[in-house]
This record gives sequence, structure tokens and C-alpha cells, in this order.
Amino acid sequence: TVFSLGSKDALLSFWKHFASHPCMAGFRGINEQWQACTLPLFMHGDAVPTIGCGKVWAKLLQAYSWGCLLARGTTKKRSLYLWGAFEQNLKHGGEGTLKNSFLVLKWSFTALQTGKFPSHDWRGRKFAEGSQEHALAGFFLAGGLCGHLVSIQGDLEWHASALDLPRWNLKAEGCSVCKGADEGEQTWKVFNNPTHILNLEWQAAQWHSWEKHSRCPLFSIPFLSACNVMPDYLHLKYLGSDQYQFGAVFFLLTHFLLPAGPLDNLQFLWQRIKHWYSVVGTKHKYHHFNRLTMFVRKAGLPKLRGRGAEVLGLCSIMPQLWQEHMNHNLEAHRMILQMLKCNQRMEDLMSLYRDETAFPADGAEEFRAAAFQMCQLNALLHQFYLDDPEMKGAFAVTMKLHMLLHLALHCHQINPRLAWRSEEHTSELQ
Repeated sequence: TVFSLGSKDALLSFWKHFASHPCMAGFRGINEQWQACTLPLFMHGDAVPTIGCGKVWAKLLQAYSWGCLLARGTTKKRSLYLWGAFEQNLKHGGEGTLKNSFLVLKWSFTALQTGKFPSHDWRGRKFAEGSQEHALAGFFLAGGLCGHLVSIQGDLEWHASALDLPRWNLKAEGCSVCKGADEGEQTWKVFNNPTHILNLEWQAAQWHSWEKHSRCPLFSIPFLSACNVMPDYLHLKYLGSDQYQFGAVFFLLTHFLLPAGPLDNLQFLWQRIKHWYSVVGTKHKYHHFNRLTMFVRKAGLPKLRGRGAEVLGLCSIMPQLWQEHMNHNLEAHRMILQMLKCNQRMEDLMSLYRDETAFPADGAEEFRAAAFQMCQLNALLHQFYLDDPEMKGAFAVTMKLHMLLHLALHCHQINPRLAWRSEEHTSELQ
């Protein structure tokens, strides 16, 4: 149950939708009926604070896990821990820790792709005659089942530091999965044209021929490329765009719209938040919301603090909270309301199709429309407040906002929830 729903129909249904995904171009399975025996696998990587959490001297553990996309249950149940190492203990260079670990993973996932025990070790040396490994070589690993690594998941920092993919904050080649740049004709800062984003996306062969493509050994597994990199929905939205949107809204409410001082206004808002929590039946809640530093920073744009689940819990109540106190005569305020409603609609659809491997056609179209409208309004609001010294250019436009659209564009092929690793593993490691 860790790896599959136990149903051939579930496999066939997944591949029916996913076979058209860009990462599947030219894919050849182990036989003509490969869709009935190939498990879609994921691997997730992240740097997790484990010692001195919240301190400047915190030690990060690079942690890796894997599993089957069709597995159900909590992250602990459907993800298998692979390995981890403290970042300061990693050896760098050609024979470095990450390079060798990725070579081992390449060897293992390649064997899973064939469905048979390998004849050589991870260094390419043939197993000695008489050894157990030599005796098993060529036999089925799992009774005819095999596995294909279709989804490499992690946040943007891990993409750049571990996978050697483009760094998100560079002006050129900043996106992990497309040719988008900060400026020019190929800018990623277009949020009202799905065709523009699709045209920016890499094709597998095109990416491998690009002179700057990653040399990470994972991408030398047959049929793997940047097209298999799937940004983590949790980090893109709840720990990304939502934090800037909600932080700006709370800043407007506490500093400009409500009549008392900012801290007193926040105390009032906290009562309204708890009221709306009760009305909608919010599962994951903030336990306290009594400090302005929850969204006001010493430097930089307003940004909400909190765990991903806590931020998710606000998505369903932010439109009501804003509508209670907004100025309906101001266009910017109406834009904020519509942005929050689009955000809420995205989460409604995520909940509605939580058990599907891909969104149905009508649901996918609605999800894409809501995502693009939300992101476009976010960008317009950022421009509106850019020269406002008190708002400090709120509603930040970041690479995460752009990469959220990549997930939306392919939701008819794979549910964004399948590219969503929760924080349960992080808590367990900590």
C-alpha cells in the first residue's frame, strides 16, 4: 500500500492523463503493456533545520525521500526516507557527497525503470561471479512491476543548490523548468497569457542540448530532464505567494483601514479570524495572532509568518475578512477582493479533486483560469503600490508566483496535490 493503490485500473488511469505530459515525450516502457505495470515514482529533497531551529546558527540537514505518486495516506506513510546529511559535512567537488549520492540514486532508479536486478554496481563495475548480486542480475525485482521516476520535487533553493538548476533570483534563466528570464521577450513576468508560459517550457531533447543544462547525474537516467522537475505546491503557494498576499492584506487592514492603532486593530482582527474559523470549520488554525511581526518585517515587503497548514487555513476566510473592512469605492480594494476569491477558488478545487490523480477537463480549465487571474491581479497590485512609501511595493511578484502557473497548466495531466509534500517529514526529522 505504500507504493500503489493495489489496482491496475489506478495505474491505467494515471498514465492515461500523464502520458501527454512533456516529460513523457519519447518514453518507452519495458513492454507494450507498460502502463499496467509501471509505478509512477517521486523523489523529494529539501534542506531541513534540525538543530537550533529558528536561530541564525541553525544546522540544515539535506533530507531525501521517495515513494509512489499513487500512494495514499499521510506523508509519513507514503514517503520512504532515503538518506540525509548535514550541509556543513557535505564534501564538495567531483567526488563530493551529493555527486556520489546522486550516482547511487541514478543506478537505483534506472534499475527500477527496467524492473530487473542490475548486473553492475553504481560505479559501473560488473558484479563478481559467484556473488549474490551476480546471481540475481536480470531477474525481476518485483514480479514484473517496475517504476519510473516521473516527479523530482523540492523547493527552489534545493533546485539550485543540489540539482544545479538555474537560480531563481538571476536575471537570466531563473526558472527551473522553462526558459523564462527576468526581462525581455522571454520574461516570466507574464500572468495573463497561458500560451506564453507554455512556449517558454522546455522540451526534453531541447533541454539536454542546451549548453547550460544541469549535469546532475539524476538527469542522465533515461527519459529524465528538467521536464520532470515539479515545484512543490506547498512552498510555491502557502509558503510563497500566499504569504505576500495575506501579509499585504493584514498590513492594509491594521495600518490604514481600521480606526485604532495597528496593534489594537490586530487584536480586533484576531477575533474576526477566530469567528470565521468557526463559521467555515477551519481545520488548521493559527493558535495566536497577536504580534505585528507576524507580517511586518524590519526590512522588505509585508510577508505573513506561519506554517504551510496555518496559511492554508486562512485561504477560505480571507475574502470574508477583507470584504468586511474594504472600501468598495476603490478599484484597488475590489482587485484585492477578486484576487482573494480566486485564491479561495483554487483551494476549493484542490479540495474537490483531492483524490484524483488529475483534474477533469472542466475543473482543470477553472483552476487554470483562477490561477492566472489571481497571479495577474497580484502583479497589478504590486505595480499599483510600487511607489507607495508606506506600502513598500507590497504584493511581491516572485518566481514562485510564476512557477505556480506551471503546475496549473498541467493540472489536467497531474494533480498539483501530487507535487505537494507536507511538513510531516520535516517535523519528524526535527
